[in-house]
Amino acid sequence: MNITDAVTRADNLVSKYEKYITNEEKKEKGKSPDKFMDAYEGLVERITDLTLRSEAINQEKNRAQKAAQYAELRRAKAALLSEDLPALEKLVKKGKKITPETINDRASKASPLAALQMCGSSDETQSCKPARAGMPMGI
Repeated sequence: MNITDAVTRADNLVSKYEKYITNEEKKEKGKSPDKFMDAYEGLVERITDLTLRSEAINQEKNRAQKAAQYAELRRAKAALLSEDLPALEKLVKKGKKITPETINDRASKASPLAALQMCGSSDETQSCKPARAGMPMGI
């Protein structure tokens, strides 16, 4: 038996008994048992990434490149608002042993993100303008 066979067999055994891994070990892998918090943290991370990309695009000198990058940014924001945000709002009330306090806490975390959805894509109102200049569409 060579090294490749040993690694393959070990991987097969790990995948076979993976369902018996405890919650502490799952947390170490980066996933928590709370799907809402995983989705929320992923959404905040994507919004931060879009903000950083927007600032980088603002520094671009080539107008054609800038327009193409803004189009890509708009597509990413549209996907975020049409898919990820509604999924997060659905997860607010879901889960095992959810108390009303937990639901209120989750709703308070999701409501600022839902405010992004209120901002129009073509006409920004004063309340939808971001704190930093140069960020398109309320990101």
